[in-house]
Order: sequence, then C-alpha cells, then structure tokens
Amino acid sequence: MSTKRVLLVVLVASGVMLAVGIGLRVACTAHALPPAQEPHPPGVSVPYPSRTPDDAGQFIRAQGTAYHVSPLADNPNPPTSTVKLVFIHHSVGDSWLDTGIGNLGNQLGANNYYVSDTYYDWGPDDIGSYTDIGQWWDWFRGPNRDTYTQAVYDTTNRHADYTRPMADPGGENEIIMFKSCYPNSHLGGNPDEPPPTGPNPLRGEDYTSEHHTVGNAKGIYNDILEYFETRQDKLFVVITAPPLVASETDSTHAANARAFNTWLVDDWLDGYAYNNVAVFDFYNVLTSNGGNWYTNDLNWPTGNHHRYRNGAIEYITDQGGNTAAYPDGGNDSHPSQAGNEKATAEFLPLLNIFYHRWAGGGTFTPTHWIYLPIILKNWSAPTPDPTPTPTSGGCPAYPPGFAFIIGTQVYPVPNLAEPAPRQWFTDPTFGTCLVRVTDRAADLSPGDTSTGLKNEYARVQSFNADGSRLLARGTEGTWYLYDAQTLGPPLAELPLVVEPRWDSNDPNLIYYSDLDEKRLMSYNVQTAVQAEVHDFDDDFPGQNLAAVWTRHEGRPSRDRRYWGLMAQDQDWETVAFLVYDRQTDQVTVRDMRGVPGVNEGIDHVTISPLGTYFLGSFDHYCQHGHLGDDTHPCGLMVYDRDLTNGRGLLRIIGHYDPVLDAQGREVIIYQDIDTDYISMLDLATGAVTPLWEIDFSHTAIGFHFSGLAYDQPGWALVSTHDDDPTTYTWMDDQVFAVELESGGRVVRLAHTHSLVNDNLELDYWAEPHASVNHDFTRVVFTTDWGRSGTGEVEMFMIALPSDWPERLPALAGSVEP
Repeated sequence: MSTKRVLLVVLVASGVMLAVGIGLRVACTAHALPPAQEPHPPGVSVPYPSRTPDDAGQFIRAQGTAYHVSPLADNPNPPTSTVKLVFIHHSVGDSWLDTGIGNLGNQLGANNYYVSDTYYDWGPDDIGSYTDIGQWWDWFRGPNRDTYTQAVYDTTNRHADYTRPMADPGGENEIIMFKSCYPNSHLGGNPDEPPPTGPNPLRGEDYTSEHHTVGNAKGIYNDILEYFETRQDKLFVVITAPPLVASETDSTHAANARAFNTWLVDDWLDGYAYNNVAVFDFYNVLTSNGGNWYTNDLNWPTGNHHRYRNGAIEYITDQGGNTAAYPDGGNDSHPSQAGNEKATAEFLPLLNIFYHRWAGGGTFTPTHWIYLPIILKNWSAPTPDPTPTPTSGGCPAYPPGFAFIIGTQVYPVPNLAEPAPRQWFTDPTFGTCLVRVTDRAADLSPGDTSTGLKNEYARVQSFNADGSRLLARGTEGTWYLYDAQTLGPPLAELPLVVEPRWDSNDPNLIYYSDLDEKRLMSYNVQTAVQAEVHDFDDDFPGQNLAAVWTRHEGRPSRDRRYWGLMAQDQDWETVAFLVYDRQTDQVTVRDMRGVPGVNEGIDHVTISPLGTYFLGSFDHYCQHGHLGDDTHPCGLMVYDRDLTNGRGLLRIIGHYDPVLDAQGREVIIYQDIDTDYISMLDLATGAVTPLWEIDFSHTAIGFHFSGLAYDQPGWALVSTHDDDPTTYTWMDDQVFAVELESGGRVVRLAHTHSLVNDNLELDYWAEPHASVNHDFTRVVFTTDWGRSGTGEVEMFMIALPSDWPERLPALAGSVEP
C-alpha cells in the first residue's frame, strides 16, 4: 500500500493528503445517452466563530469547522514544467474558464497548465453532452469507456474563452477535471443514504431520473473510482456540481446536495490508497458570500471555503447555506463573476498541491500524525508480514512505470505461504496483483459438504456484465455470488443447477440449465426471480430426454443470442444438435441418431463468439491424415449456424477455446496433440498457426485456454498444471497471456501453486482452469496450494491495468516458434 495516502492523511514533514472537487455553465439541460470526523488532538485546532444567516439561504451548522494546524510540507506552487489538463464541463464551466468572468483558463495557464476543455456535442457519440452524475458511468465504466476516455486523453479542444500562454508540449492530457451542472444538486433520497450494494439504477441516467438520489450518486462515484485506480498515470479531479438558487430547490433537496458533496470530500476516498484522485468542493465554495451575490468572501476567516491557508487545507462547510450564494443577476443558478473568482482563487493552490502529491513531489520523511477534521482521516501503512508471506505492494493498482515480464525464461515457483483471504498481494516473481477471493473455512453454507471453492471452468465467464459480481462453485455443485469489487464474504448462495452463464448486458441476470425439466432458465440475482426462457421438451415431442445442454464446457455467443446445445436421452446418448436463437425463441435441430461416431461420445458442444459456427468435440477421433465430414464426423467438427455443412477442423482435439483474433476473426486456441504446440486455427479457413512449442520431455503438462476477453481481441489466456513441484519449462504451473500471432508476445501473470495428480479424483478440482473477464483486466483461477489429493481448493483473482497491452514492448522477449 502506498505511504502517500491521497486526501485523507496528514504526514507531518511529508505533506497533507488532500481532496479536491469543483463545478461548471450554458443553461444546463438534461440529456439521455443514446442506447448503446475524527477527533482532533488538544491544542492543534481552533474553531472559527459561527456566522449569521444571509441571502445565501438557511444557516446550518452540521458538517464541519475549519481548523488551523502547524505548517506542513505542501507545495502550492505551479509545476516546473508544463502539464496538460482537460476540463469536461457545460455552461458553468465555460463561465468559470472564461476571460473576464472566472478567469480560470488564464490562471491555469499562468500556473503552467496547458488547458483544453470539452462542451456539448464534443467527442465520440457526442459524449460531451452527457455529464450528469449517472452518466459518468458511461464515460468511465460503460461499454464505450475506452473510446471515450482515450478521446479525453487525446483532445486539445478549446471551447471557452481563454489564452494558452505556451505551445502544446505534446502527449496526452495528464489531469482530467470533470463536473456535472447545477441541476444535479437536486438530489432525492436522504442525507445519510448509503450507496447501493447491488446494481445501480442511476447508471447512464440523467438528473431527471427518479433514481437520482444521494445513495445512487455515491454508488456512481464508487463505480468510477475502480477505473481511476487502474490509471495511476492520470490525475482525476472531481469538481462537485454547483448549488441551485433557492427558488429552484427546497430545503430537503439542498440538504441532500450538501451531504453528498461533503461525503465526496470527507468519506469517498476512505480506503483508497492512491494519490491520483482529488475532489474540489465547488458547491461548498459557492454557498457563502460577502453580503450579496456580487461580493465574495475570498480570504475572509469566516464563510464556507475549500482552500489552502496558513500552511494547511481548510474545509469549512457550516458557515453559509445550502443554496447558491452567487446567483448570477440575483436569480440564476449560474454563478456570478464574484463567485467564479472566489472559486478560481481557492482552487488553484489546491490543484498545485495535489499535482505535486500525485507526481511524487514530497521530500520529507513522516515523523508523526496530525488528524484534520473532515478532510483528513486516520490511516497508517500496514506492517508487512515476515517472508515468505506475500505483501500487497500497492495492489490492486499498478504504478505507471510497471513493466510486465514477457518472454519464455524459466522462473521456478517461489516458496510462498498461502495468502489470507481477501487481502491483495504481489506475485513475488512476476510482480502482478493477486487476491484470494474465497475462504473455504468460512464461505460455505451450513450443510454444504464441498471441500473448496473454485471458478467453474476456463471457458466460462465468471464475471457479470459490468464486472461487479463474481460467481464461484463449491466442489459439490453449489453456487456462490461474490462482490467482485469489495471482495467480502459471499453475498448469497444461488439456486442454480448447471451451466450458469451471465447475460451480456444485464448485470443482474444469469442463465442456467434445468436438466430435469430440460429448460433454459434465467435468474435475477437482485430480485431472486426465476423465469423460463425456453422449454426444449416442446422441441422433441414423444422423446424422453435427460438433458439439453452444452455438457459443461460450452457457452452462448458473445451477445447471448445464440446457444449451441446437444440433446441427450436417458442413456446419455446424444440424439440431436441444437442452435437456440434467444432473440426469436426459435430452435434449429439436427438429428444425430445413427450418425457414425456419435455413440462413442461427444465431449461437449458450443457456439462461436459471433454466433457464426456450431462446434462439436467428438470423442471419436479421425485417422492420421484425415478429417471428418458432414456424414462421418470425428475430432473437432464445425457446422454452420443452421447445422448444415459439417466439416472437420482437427482430427483429434483436447482442450481448446474459441476466441477473437486481433482482426476480430473467429479462431480457436488449442493444444495441438499431433504437433505438441499451442496453436491457433481460423474457423473460416481452417488455417493453422503454430504459436508455442510444448516441452513434454520432463513431465506431462495439462493445459486450459480462455478466449473470453472479447473486448481485448488478439489475446488469449493459458493456464497449466502438473503433479511435480519442480519447474522444468517456462510454461510449468502458470497463468500467462498469449498474443494470437506467430512469434507473438507472452505475458507472464502468476504461478498457480497447484499440484494436480491426474490419478487422484479430487485433484480435478485443483486444475487452475484460469478464466479471463471480457476486457482482460481480471483473471480468476483455482489452486490447492500444494494440497494434492484433498480437494481443498480456493479461487484467486489477478488484477491487470486496462492499458497493460500498451505497456508491453513490441514483441520484445519473444522467440519465433
């Protein structure tokens, strides 16, 4: 964990860890996105006197009082070299930036910031028009996040009226300021409302939504903080939404706005161990004035402030009202020139301080703690456990200069004690961030005789649509739901049967097969509502089926529209292949009774990622030099989606997984049994590309592949296992990423610490079965941590930054196969 605690810790001689947040101007209008206190030590603080009410609104004294503290080693001076900054805003932000009104743009330039800004209609999908609190989800967590954020990082757009005193220094914007407009201060709910623990209905919504409440707004900021954690190379500055004029709100909604913004400064970053997020309370600064809307209280000892003064950060929230103290013209929620000028003067030193903290500008060694009410919270760095117990190393975030280990050097498995559950640690060899998600001693329900908990399988998506939930399986077939963000004990045991598969869009919805009834079912993890999707008995009148399923290893298409299934009778003989179209509720059936080779067994079936092809893995393998055809299937067979035109791809098949290559083509990654290579095969052409040779000269190695990262095409995940603790080859006992091209890069992610003896039945559960999420930022795998033969397994998770492929040297460390 970082010793620089952003915001909430004051290290004497090391500096205050600060929070910074702000506000913006045009008339602000709602847009819907298109589809797609700590006690203070005696003698340290002196409270300011209270203040009588004025035109700013009702006086309250509830949230906090400013305190003087001893001067600290802060640096409120501008950066020594030019820093690129972008401000996402609407009309209030325009006025704040404008020359002659707020002058923020010119003052930022004078402080060595190269300023850009975005406005309505800016960017991909006109995303600049959508800046309400709920819509920050779309910017920083939604399906188009990477497109939107990259546009933000790249933009040099200038909308407001200000002057840049320097040339563009080049490179991306490093500081991202963003704010919502004043209508967002009309928050429902109640001041103490907690953030939701499940899916948040405010995601993607504007301020007119019935879900625009204090609790849901907190949830949105908790959500986007997860993205900020992955981008330690950027400084994100939240500017709180400005207050509404008293005539446009009421005391209840105004108190909610006050509570929410104070929460952002005071509580939001509690537990956040990094220094790349700040909050400036623009709202608070604009809730007290110098007697009227055209006179400010800048530099007054009284009034509401968020500023750097007398060597300390002051955050005073109880010496004004909860509504706009600077309504332009006396009745407009846009701040007047006086309000904007106050905000500019108070914000700039804080921005400089926070920039120096983020950029590593501290030069002092901490000696003792001082706690500031409201702004600063007690925190101390954890004491590392004795080796060989792992330590966190700042996980799950990665420093900007972190270098992943790539290539094929042999790295022995380190001697490492099994980590405690729910505590991040660093892989001692590869430096990656891991956490043990499960605790078999505490997480299993009463009566569950499972010996451990694991992710289901390499080819099965463990994470829901938005990555907030994670599914684990007890070894006895029980299913447990975890919060993938907080990583606490299970949220619930779910009444699923077999083959649970998350929906691609709804984070609450999961599908599963009800074998007894031969139905595809859905289950809502938030409401616990079960529903029938399709009854396959109706498609086989007069037949007594045992199951309609993929037989464990298959999954639907990327959009969950198409499902490749097989029907089996009471003797578990395959009688038919099926393709189910969930959108039209139509089933295509191909009768497989009497087809040569079917009676020898079919390991599983699946559909390709885009729903183009149906794949069947036949236990009956072809003779050397031959492939199967439509009437004589063997090995790995592929069919068109209408189950015609069957043709052989491989004469014999072990483990494989469909995946998208860098061009978006449907391919598979597999263990080539005939050549002893990890290879790739194009489903459209049948062309095979050898990737990496497998060395079986020392011990047998088991392989599993995961091609689930559809949002990171061109990469697949590989996990290996064996029964020998000695490391012989670079592939042994690991999880690694493989680039899908000849001579592509290999990224080493973790040692699994699992021992797997194929002769021991319980060791099946110890196979790592590493599985990747949709954007390759999270990987889960299973391990017995050397407890071969016990079935005592746990599920671990690897966290990766979203930009990890961009951090890799181009093909460095790779060898042509």
